[in-house]
Amino acid sequence: MKEGTKLLVIRADANREIGMGHLVRSVSIQKIATKNKIQSKLVLDKLDSHAKSWLSKKNIQYEDLGDSSALKSDVENYSELMLLYDIDHKFSTQKNYELLKEEGIKKNLTTYAFADLARKWNKTNIDYIIYPYIGYEKGLHLNSQRAIYGPEYFILREEIKLLNPVQTIKKSVEKITVSMGGSNPNNTIENALRVILGSHFSGEINILMGPIASIDLRLVDRYIRESSCHVTLHWNVKNFELKLKESDIVITNDGLTKYESLYLGIPTIMITSFEENTLLMHNFSLATGAVSLGQVTEENLHDQSTCLDAVLDSLERRETMSTSGKRIIDGNGTDRLIKMLFR
Repeated sequence: MKEGTKLLVIRADANREIGMGHLVRSVSIQKIATKNKIQSKLVLDKLDSHAKSWLSKKNIQYEDLGDSSALKSDVENYSELMLLYDIDHKFSTQKNYELLKEEGIKKNLTTYAFADLARKWNKTNIDYIIYPYIGYEKGLHLNSQRAIYGPEYFILREEIKLLNPVQTIKKSVEKITVSMGGSNPNNTIENALRVILGSHFSGEINILMGPIASIDLRLVDRYIRESSCHVTLHWNVKNFELKLKESDIVITNDGLTKYESLYLGIPTIMITSFEENTLLMHNFSLATGAVSLGQVTEENLHDQSTCLDAVLDSLERRETMSTSGKRIIDGNGTDRLIKMLFR
């Protein structure tokens, strides 16, 4: 055993159902850990072919959770183990915790989990909960001494951090970007398109989709034919961050893309993909100035398009939305988190 040495093990999943956000965030954490000369391992599970292809193209090394013997052999070489869970709560199981708790490892084990996972697990199994979001704190009641809390810990992808935030908001909106991150839960892209086409917007619509996104092409094609807007579908776009920055407005969901658009200073409108996140998105809107439309239904579609019109028509409002977003997300969250983990 290497006395006095620490190993950071990062557990993540990625597939078409849960998206790529957990994996992308975990990779960003590992990059900063490496930059700070911290030993780390990326341990993955629930990967589908798209997630594996993404990892291969980026030459990212990882270990399979199923290879438990190799993992235990690795961790036994360190005197202290730090286990960071970035797993979707729908897929988490106790075996993930038990795997590294065996063989007396628990004595030198400190566990961390993002709030996504903490909603499901018995919270006594996690030493520290990470809240890098806005709104979650109202649904989770934990001792503040066990929480690493606040959007100042939000983790941006390196590609986003390399860009300079928008400084000037255009007088008129010419380009709206629709992106639901790596996937398209509950057909949120199609619903966003319905909201836009019900407004008076007549410019360019860019729809950015990740490698594991699925979309109803027949329905989207029908919407496009009925619209005066110029609509372009970008599938598995390689320069996602540049497309995002070119936007005058971003429409996204209750995932992580909204934090990236806030950092870039782009006025952001959110559509809720999952009903249970409606209150969360409302709280997020109050704190950041971003606009939350809730879930799209036939009953509220007209009102949601009218709400979009109000944003389109007010330069002052869009300038305020831009300024608020840049103030809340400054891009240094990963560095703060690493420092907190290894304090």
